[in-house]
Amino acid sequence: MTPPMSPRHQYATEVASLLWPAPWSSRGIRRGRRVRRSVEVERRLWVFPTPSRPRLLVPADIPAAGGMVRRLGKGRAPWARAARATASRLVRGSGFGVVGWPALTLSTPDSEADSIERYLADHLGREVRVGVMLGTPRANQKPVLQVFSLDGDVVAFVKVGHNELTSALVRGEAEALRRLAQHRPGSFRPPRLLHHGQWRSMEVLVQSVLSGDLGLHATAGQRTTAMSELARLFGTRSERLVDSDFFGTIGARVDEVADPDLERRLRRCRQQIADLWGDSVLELGAWHGDWGHWNMALTSEAVQLWDWERFDADVPVGFDGVHFQAQVVRPTASDRSEQESQFLERVPGELLSCGVPPGRHRLVLALYLLEVGVRYATDLNHPTGEHVRRRCEWAVELLEREIETDSSTEHVRGTHTP
Repeated sequence: MTPPMSPRHQYATEVASLLWPAPWSSRGIRRGRRVRRSVEVERRLWVFPTPSRPRLLVPADIPAAGGMVRRLGKGRAPWARAARATASRLVRGSGFGVVGWPALTLSTPDSEADSIERYLADHLGREVRVGVMLGTPRANQKPVLQVFSLDGDVVAFVKVGHNELTSALVRGEAEALRRLAQHRPGSFRPPRLLHHGQWRSMEVLVQSVLSGDLGLHATAGQRTTAMSELARLFGTRSERLVDSDFFGTIGARVDEVADPDLERRLRRCRQQIADLWGDSVLELGAWHGDWGHWNMALTSEAVQLWDWERFDADVPVGFDGVHFQAQVVRPTASDRSEQESQFLERVPGELLSCGVPPGRHRLVLALYLLEVGVRYATDLNHPTGEHVRRRCEWAVELLEREIETDSSTEHVRGTHTP
């Protein structure tokens, strides 16, 4: 009896069916050497790291695509980077095809059959092959494609929105790149928008390759300079919190939360923030929306920054810095309280670097926790991983504690004046 496919294995085959639709057919993920069928067009994709936990589908006929293996794992230690580099060299070697590595094989008898590769070739002006980054299970999980020329050059990155949520994110990122292209930031570089369109009812965003060194990390000063420039790139506004479109919009988004308990808690937090800080004047500007070390690299010129799907031009200045520091917290970790303390200790320095005055730090922190709490809670309206719920619970619990502290501490209450 064939063992049941894991959810990730199933997702990999579903993605392959989306990108290579009928008359393409899949022979599934199997080990073994390639069997050539002269009457068929075939695509063979190495599966990494394992068939039960696939995260990458690497085109087997493009040896240089083995460089994708460097994207496995999040470890930034020298030994981790060295291990990924070694694996990448093995995949690019001429003998890798005979080792029987697991591969997902697709084929069609129709040489003119439609596929994402054919669609991209039409818009990029050359024949291409694609590797697929599957990511980890979450509500906004979508195929991210690394596009190769037949010579092995990386010519583009592509995002494919295949449902209501991911399509909206792809459209949002396309609009963000259009807006960014109208400015010339000095301290950071976004990708260029090469194409945005629809293919087989899916949203397709094609963007340029950034040239930053993934192993070369921006200093804190380079990062905060870029964050501060982005925050003010489109101009800023100073408004009373309760009068701002930001605060009104977040109230409407709370209405969209399907979980009744989370909806009630978030609504109560929003009202408490209004009671405590409603007359406070905030500087509102732009933020990337998911600024983490995994979304940036460095060149001699500027910070390279990608993944703009959560971009917003109307949030309190300082959100990017708070979000960057929030990534230190792992809600399921045994030392979560220590991680949380480190996060809270780092927030004031991040906000000062972005030009946020000390009297607004606790308000900006509370609004950030409300913002991401609503984001995660709304993501839970869609099928997603348990880690999103845990992240949501952490943000909402911390927000409730921070509001309680401000409500009961006279010293902090004195900072709530405009």
